[in-house]
Amino acid sequence: LDGLEEPDSSSSEEQDPKTTGDPLIQNRTIQRGILKTKLEPELWTKRFAFRFYLMVISLVNVQIMALRADFGCHTFHCPDATVHTWEVLENIVTVFFVVDMAVRMIEAKPKRFFKGDESKDQYRIDVMNVFDFIITIMRCLDLWFLSPLGRNNSGFKFASVFRIVHISQFISEIQLWKGFRELWIVISLLR
Repeated sequence: LDGLEEPDSSSSEEQDPKTTGDPLIQNRTIQRGILKTKLEPELWTKRFAFRFYLMVISLVNVQIMALRADFGCHTFHCPDATVHTWEVLENIVTVFFVVDMAVRMIEAKPKRFFKGDESKDQYRIDVMNVFDFIITIMRCLDLWFLSPLGRNNSGFKFASVFRIVHISQFISEIQLWKGFRELWIVISLLR
């Protein structure tokens, strides 16, 4: 063992940051470790039943908008009963959207609602929640502020059709069910 030397372990690149004397580095390393291993409580708004509710409301919204496009009045000489029916349906769906947003924001607190879980490294925001928030604000602005002022054709409420992406969250959760996976395999074999 005369010619073999031990590798120099005093190199600053190979030192463990926890063993260095700098308390700032130690503190950052400990905070990162805690952040990575910290488990936040699961939000009940991320469970199956609430996602099912979001999917149903999104589908109802799309159906109402499609029916209004097909059977609604396209002239400015419409019977009041027809216009009133569509406005009531749109307002009901908007109330469901606002309640959904409020419940999710109250449960998660605004910081977690917009930023997502603390362990997120990719975007540092919860894209789906921010997207939903903007769409809901646009719909409320259109129905509750611009429509009473006579601006009925602003088109902001049509952005709410994109809330249909909640179906993807529901389907990704349902695909984890054993019975659904077997059904999915059978259906894919029929093609």
